[in-house]
Order: sequence, then C-alpha cells, then structure tokens
Amino acid sequence: PRLPKHIGIITSGSGAALQDMLNTLSRRLPLVRVTLAPSLVQGVEAPANLLRSLNSLNQIEDLDLILIARGGGSIEDLWAFNDEQVVRAIANSPIPTITGIGHETDFTLADFAADQRAPTPTGAAEMATPDSAGERQALMQADRWLTDAYLQAVQSLRASWLALQNRLD
Repeated sequence: PRLPKHIGIITSGSGAALQDMLNTLSRRLPLVRVTLAPSLVQGVEAPANLLRSLNSLNQIEDLDLILIARGGGSIEDLWAFNDEQVVRAIANSPIPTITGIGHETDFTLADFAADQRAPTPTGAAEMATPDSAGERQALMQADRWLTDAYLQAVQSLRASWLALQNRLD
C-alpha cells in the first residue's frame, strides 16, 4: 500500500536490522504502527520460528504489510530463508510482503516468493513507506492549488455579482 498504517516486522528481536528498520520507519512515516513478530533468523530452528511469526502476523486484521528481514551473513546464515515451507508461506501470504534479507548481493528463495525484494532491511523499510517530507511537499502544493482555485472562484462570483448589480442599476 502507498500509505500503510500498520506494518508487521519479522526479524530477530535483538539484531541491528530491527533498530535500523524502526529508525527508518519513524523517520519516514512517524505515525505508522509497527508490530514485531520476533523470530530466529538463522539455525535449525529458524524456519519453524519464521513460519510461526508469519502465521501470527497474518492473523492481524488491520495489518497492511509484512517486512521480513535480517542483516547480512554467509549463505549458511541465510539458509532458513531458502526453506521450502517458509518460501511457500511467504508466497501464500494474504498480506503483501517485502523481504530485506542480507546485503545487496544476497538472494534467497524467500526474495523471489515475496511481493517485493529490497536489497537490505533498511531498504525494505524505505520501500514500505513514502518519504514524509515528500508527502508534506505534495500536501503544500495541493493547498496552494486549492487556495488559488478558491480565489479564482470567488473573483468570478464577485464579477458576476457586480455585472448583475450594474444591470439592475
């Protein structure tokens, strides 16, 4: 969605990726609500954790978007995102997903199953939200346009009123 109101995040609850994403989200769209579904993001137990987190977020009715992320690492560290069940769950998610797994050159099967792939966790947060400064500028431009349209309408009505008044005289 262009302007999400509620974003779910699946990542490690203690990693730098989470802090980077939260900082980016609060800077770009301060009013967005964030729900964290923490998960292991590497190791043997990670796929089951990722599935559990994804399933729990998909139960939230007003959730607009899910970000699935982890920082960089070796291909072995990222392997949980190649798990078939995880990939199928991402592909079948009724809520749109954006992955930000690893660094720019890292690709996992989860990236191909998601609705969009970002090169990094921070990139996923940026992709998920509009820049509030840009939105503010668009609103200011719309305000100027509406003010100009209003003034033109008032001037036109005033000219019509004066013309009618002159005809009455």
